[in-house]
Amino acid sequence: MNILYLVHQNILFEDSGTPVVTNQYAQEAIKLGYQVAIISAKNNTTPFFYDGVHYVPVEPLEDWSEKAFLKDQNIGKIKVNLPFEPDIIHIIDWVNINPRIINFLKTLNKPIIRHFCNFEDICYFHHPFHQHKNLSVCKNKLTSAICSRCIANKTFKDKKVFKKIKSIIFNEKKKDELKYFKLLESRNETVNQQLNKNYDYFVFPSNKFSKYFFSHVNIKKRFDVIPHGIKKKYRILEKNKNISKFNIIFIGGIDKRKGWSIVIKALNKLLKMTNSEIAIRIYGDKKKTSKSILSKYKNVEFFDKFKSIDLPDILSWANIGILPSFFETYNLLLREFIYNNVVPITSNFFGADEIIDNKKNGIIIYENSSEQLFKNLSELINNKSFFLSLRNNLNKTNIISSEEEFKIINEIYKKINSNF
Repeated sequence: MNILYLVHQNILFEDSGTPVVTNQYAQEAIKLGYQVAIISAKNNTTPFFYDGVHYVPVEPLEDWSEKAFLKDQNIGKIKVNLPFEPDIIHIIDWVNINPRIINFLKTLNKPIIRHFCNFEDICYFHHPFHQHKNLSVCKNKLTSAICSRCIANKTFKDKKVFKKIKSIIFNEKKKDELKYFKLLESRNETVNQQLNKNYDYFVFPSNKFSKYFFSHVNIKKRFDVIPHGIKKKYRILEKNKNISKFNIIFIGGIDKRKGWSIVIKALNKLLKMTNSEIAIRIYGDKKKTSKSILSKYKNVEFFDKFKSIDLPDILSWANIGILPSFFETYNLLLREFIYNNVVPITSNFFGADEIIDNKKNGIIIYENSSEQLFKNLSELINNKSFFLSLRNNLNKTNIISSEEEFKIINEIYKKINSNF
């Protein structure tokens, strides 16, 4: 069987998220003797072959969030030179990909699976939480009026002080809202048309996200819910029970979606009260995170990003992992925490309570705030027997492997291919 994947970037240039998932699928498919190619957006559009995979870079679409849903961008097709004729086309995500490429893939008359690992088909920002002051997820139907207001507000908030003043004087916020309203005027109709016309089968990583997704669109499609798996190298079944210091890890840098604003406030408060009892490691955007208020504490270390293959070694240090994300459709890192015996404190994003039994094998923050994160961190640190009971239950939590996940995916390939 020949499998063609499409993802916004490949693992050689972005070692996280959907590129990692795509690479796992590709390597499992190669083990079965399949031919595999991956289309991704890259300025250097020279195809190459590496580690058993044909890589097919395509020119990225600038201003993708605006242009990808305009009707005039969907007219015609862009031919892509493929190394083989695919039997299955599996789109993991298409951020920065011109929709005319998807139009071309449709002309191949092969089944197209759309895997929804995020919300880029619907939300301008891909992560729909900007509209509300408490950063809760957007529950509105997709309309140009609501979306244009949200975009204009976010654009205004992100401006520096001088530009904000200029924006107020010249009423730029209102002008921006009108501009986005006109750009996205047919967005709802276009999105529904794309979903109906282009794809034959949907896949979601969690039940709750599938329900959330369908609440925003008027569409009915065959779909499956398949949890993402992790690479199971080795599992640390026992960590030191005589804990003299709690090691806390946060992986997410200054990304607003990952809850950085919550993290710095909660950890700063915690360090003021229990400085000698904890050690903290922050991963991602070291140049920026190291300039935060946490830099004044000697027991806080800052690191840049790392390769996904190094994650088990990095997690071998940690006792507690914090994940106060505002929007996740699944989150592989949560599974890595559990598998590596790191007690997770997580927000209630999609899929969190599908694996975490609150206060049994981890902690779910139902109201995602620095106060709640601080409260739960304090409870763990001040009650070692509670912490140990959570950690003991991590070993009993079943984490699906990437191999097990692909077995399910492959059954879908075979079913769809035979029935197409």
